[in-house]
Amino acid sequence: MKTVPPEEESIIYVLRRSVCLQLAISALILGIARPSNLHAQEVEEPEPSPVQEAETPEPPPDRWKISAELSVTDQTGNRTLRLLTGGLKFSHLEQSEFKLDGSFQSRYGKSEDEVVTKNHRASLAFDFRPESTWSPFLFTEAERDEFKQLELRLSGGAGAKYTFYDPGAGSNEGSISMALLFSREDLAGNETTPDPPSRNRARFSFRLLGSRELRPGISAHHLTSFQPIWHRMADYLLRSETGAKILLTERLALSVEYEVSRTALPPEGVEPNDRLFKTGFIIDF
Repeated sequence: MKTVPPEEESIIYVLRRSVCLQLAISALILGIARPSNLHAQEVEEPEPSPVQEAETPEPPPDRWKISAELSVTDQTGNRTLRLLTGGLKFSHLEQSEFKLDGSFQSRYGKSEDEVVTKNHRASLAFDFRPESTWSPFLFTEAERDEFKQLELRLSGGAGAKYTFYDPGAGSNEGSISMALLFSREDLAGNETTPDPPSRNRARFSFRLLGSRELRPGISAHHLTSFQPIWHRMADYLLRSETGAKILLTERLALSVEYEVSRTALPPEGVEPNDRLFKTGFIIDF
């Protein structure tokens, strides 16, 4: 049997120890890495497929906007005055093909237990293709005011609107319109004429409308309406409104408005001019 020198035996022993140590380190590294990879695969969530994303339903867009306005005045002391003004407006939001707006306003007031104001007014307007420069429209209005001896005034007509300012952002707009309308007036009786007949009138209608966003959350608007009888321009109805709206929250706003209305030839005992300054809150639903 061949004997190995002591020097070679020590070298072989060192090589064997080195190989065994490398194998042990490799096995340890593989044993640690393999569970971490499995853990990562377990934690990682699968990405949603395009089919799953397509199946998620989107909330339907709002089609209508409804706003309510309310202001209350209550004064006591040397003189007692209670005044309530309320209104309701609605509009169709998808205005690519048509625009539909409606409003109802009511005002009631008492002073020293005596009714001093009582007015109701409603309107409905339909604009076809409102985003065009020229837009035909239909409208109807109704008004009742006991202190003007007006039992009911009902009018309706058709015309065209020309938009000369429309930047396409926010509520900025400027337009003028002309229409032909027919109105029927039922007047209350008085001492001179206890049972007045109904009056049917054909009128022109001219309207100037403007609105502008002054800064984010603050906007101003103006409306002037002039409606003379078609063959007698001196007999007319005039109404002018100027106001501002200040957003307090997303759905609550402060409203300030000044209104002037004039009936050129009112019934006997009725003043031709009425002025109203009101401040209230608007709530959007």
